[in-house]
Amino acid sequence: MNQVAETKPFINFSLILPKPIFVFFSYDGHGLPIAFRLQQEGYKVYVGMVKELKEIKETEKEKEARLSLYDGLLEKIDADKLLKALSFVKDKSRYFIVCDFSFLYEYGEELKKLGFMGLLPSKQDWELEEERELAQNLVEERYRIFSPKEHYEFSKIDEVEKFLEGTDKVWVLKGNYAEAPTVVPVSNDPDIAKIEILDALRVYQKEYEREGFSLQEKLTDILEFVPEAISFDGIVRGINIDLEIKNFAPGNFGYGGQTGCSVSTIFWLTKKEGEVIYDDFLKPLEKEMLRKNELTIWDAGTIYDKKKKGFFFTEFCIRWGYDAVFDELATLPSAGYYFEKILRGEDIYNPQECSRFGASFRIFVVPEFGVPREKIKSEKIILLNGFDKDIWLWDVKKTSEGLETANFDANVMVITGKGDTMEEALTNAFENIKKVVFGGYHWQLENVLYEGWKNNLPERLKFLK
Repeated sequence: MNQVAETKPFINFSLILPKPIFVFFSYDGHGLPIAFRLQQEGYKVYVGMVKELKEIKETEKEKEARLSLYDGLLEKIDADKLLKALSFVKDKSRYFIVCDFSFLYEYGEELKKLGFMGLLPSKQDWELEEERELAQNLVEERYRIFSPKEHYEFSKIDEVEKFLEGTDKVWVLKGNYAEAPTVVPVSNDPDIAKIEILDALRVYQKEYEREGFSLQEKLTDILEFVPEAISFDGIVRGINIDLEIKNFAPGNFGYGGQTGCSVSTIFWLTKKEGEVIYDDFLKPLEKEMLRKNELTIWDAGTIYDKKKKGFFFTEFCIRWGYDAVFDELATLPSAGYYFEKILRGEDIYNPQECSRFGASFRIFVVPEFGVPREKIKSEKIILLNGFDKDIWLWDVKKTSEGLETANFDANVMVITGKGDTMEEALTNAFENIKKVVFGGYHWQLENVLYEGWKNNLPERLKFLK
């Protein structure tokens, strides 16, 4: 850990202008809330929208909705045209590039060749996120802290029906394609859990069979957390732990109830505080993640099983986590602070300037997760205090009528808060929801802080302390 911190920077930070120019590349708008915030803060921002990716199929209606994200709020141009324009830039030290999702690795790798710095994913990053068998092999090779967990890979649902007939264990279903939902059976009875798994496979057969899927042994008495490291130019500049609630609502499980994240909180660790966490959960990926001229974010999803008294790996996320990045930014004086600190060769978290905890509530446009996009209708969004620093809109566009949803996704916005404790950060985030008039759905604060749920946030935090 100390060896990483003492490494000399690869680049001369004195060459960086006080106001860097930001260039965002995006397919589905994940980075647009941050691009917009930087624009609000007075930075020059360019946005390139990717017209299509060969890995992702979409209808013309879906494409139209996707490309309308942030219409009227950000000036957007074709990503390929922007990439070509950047190839003529001579003074690259003025620019900071952000490819906001790992599947943009073709852009990231080309921008590296051109000599730019920033968040520039590689093909290996994408493969470690998406190919669970590859990630599991790396874990088995390098990690000592993780216990082995039984898992099997499949390509067709017919294979699973035969497999489940011969097992008396309970399994979690994970799809490799981003739109294939994760299914955590509600019941721990193998026969009932089997029905849940098969039902999901039949409903989402195309999504699961597109890129394959896996069954992993279900751990029944767990505490889940995600250690994360942020590095720039080969030096670790931030360590935090992310705690997420993935269920759409209390008691809401299975393929209809799992979201990427519904509520989350992060807390920063100083390098000294984070030594054990870093060495056990993050250092094994240093070889891949400490890179010249690059911002990298890497985490290792972790479950502690109280019955087995062991740690188990879930997945890697080698990019900004959505909503974790907003939790992080909520703790800082501004979004620009995050980037300018690392460009100056400084650690992101400074206890004298930042809050320890950040938290967020995600707002959905539908009363249940998994509703087909064609059934999502446009809704008005009214910001009572304008674009407040704790409001991060995603599925949005601005028309002559004002702000409204772009009808691209059920996830509309993330509302954040900060504090010296987790409860304070969550309370502030929940209060900030009142700044928005929108007919959406979200968790209630009392349910988030309730200690009667298994794997509840207060219990996880106590365990980590």
